[in-house]
Amino acid sequence: MDIFRKLFGLGKKNSKPGIESAFTDMQKDLIRSVAKPAIRLEIGDGPSRLGGLPEMPAAFDWPHGANGKPLAFLAQIDLASLPPLAQEMGLPSVGRLWFFYTQDQEAWGLRPTDRLEWRVLYSDQSTSNFDETWAPGGLAVSYTPVLLHASVIDTYPDIYTIKATGLGCRDSQLELYLDHVSPDADTRHIMGGYCTAYQDPDMPLQCQLVSNGILCDSPKAFDTPEAKVLAAGAQEWCLLLQLGSEEKAKMMWGDGGMLYFWMRKDDLRERRFDKVWMILQCC
Repeated sequence: MDIFRKLFGLGKKNSKPGIESAFTDMQKDLIRSVAKPAIRLEIGDGPSRLGGLPEMPAAFDWPHGANGKPLAFLAQIDLASLPPLAQEMGLPSVGRLWFFYTQDQEAWGLRPTDRLEWRVLYSDQSTSNFDETWAPGGLAVSYTPVLLHASVIDTYPDIYTIKATGLGCRDSQLELYLDHVSPDADTRHIMGGYCTAYQDPDMPLQCQLVSNGILCDSPKAFDTPEAKVLAAGAQEWCLLLQLGSEEKAKMMWGDGGMLYFWMRKDDLRERRFDKVWMILQCC
């Protein structure tokens, strides 16, 4: 998402009157300075895709959840086809990632016991060695195949982070900023960068706490002595994949929400994709 085309016009016919003059040059520069690049996965002709059946090595087993039922297949990402930014983010340069999530969507990532309800698998083999798998018995949820094209975009932080930068925005400016960084087709599906949160934006802290055994279903969980000790590790978490609700794939997370797959930077470097933590948020 190019927030400056949205916020400040830059020649777009659908830019709102007065937006370009709503921010000072200093504010624009500060917003630019906190941008983070991300990989946008938009609907298009590419080797990555949502839904369908995964193409995997023959040795891979379809993952199952705590109830013994197979997890629903969400997406496969062809790593070699991603822009060079992917390697800068620490992603492998070859192979493929597969994402799975429980069929009943009852795991929101707020309980330590939720960790069995999603899976991210990785293989560094050549994609020529992959074959489409058979759907296992008990799989009642499947998503329509949709091809994805990868490109690089800039992403911007939530409104709370912007306020903390000392931007000095009026409420009307903050409302304008929030309106233009809300989820849309540009940022529904991304890898890396800033997430677009529907609820609590501090998901790295949530991941840090719940992955260390702390139940995070109430604000009190963040105020315990144990939580305060663990909080420093929140900065080690990065966004692996944000997967939004997608009508064309017949994917709906809660009430039109998103799935966020996070992992520690060290785990990403060491290819420990079994350490990924997922959070579901919706309106």
